Amino acid sequence: MLTDTLQELVNEITNKTNYLSVKESSLPYYISSFLSMNSSKKESENIIEYVSYIIDVDRLPSLYKKPLMELIRRFEFSPLSFYSFNFSFKTGFFYNCTPKKQDNEYAMLQWIRCRGYKNIDALELKWSFLTEESRTSEYLKLYKYAQKEVIKELKKMKPLVDQFNKDTSGLLSELYAVEMNRVF
Repeated sequence: MLTDTLQELVNEITNKTNYLSVKESSLPYYISSFLSMNSSKKESENIIEYVSYIIDVDRLPSLYKKPLMELIRRFEFSPLSFYSFNFSFKTGFFYNCTPKKQDNEYAMLQWIRCRGYKNIDALELKWSFLTEESRTSEYLKLYKYAQKEVIKELKKMKPLVDQFNKDTSGLLSELYAVEMNRVF
């Protein structure tokens, strides 16, 4: 009963933000973890502080949407693909990405060149002669390089990311207070 109430509460609050969601298969885990903690070990009695949220970039306020869409666009030809953008009270904004093989390898190599990759000339010369296994190995190196480039970009966006964390934490806390007053 309490589990269902907490799930409903989290979903209700999340839906009101318009840009956050919770993976339905993960929500029971967050709730059971929260309920299993002793009160003395809980940092907060607020369930929303124990949930990791998925950010729907398309539904973000334009203040945040435009820079994130631009970040995604800048990595379009990179060897990585953004899997998700997320938010939690503990970590704030974070992202998940996966390796991606580019259909247009020339565009990927050009992207790597523009980002200042040290061995790009040698890589371009040998690229067409690489076996599939060797290419996979090179893709992983390039993916790791692209991840470092994402981190550099996000460091440049730090004031915006900090503001997003503050605004989202505040919004979720306000919605929690409203829902708690309504329910109890």
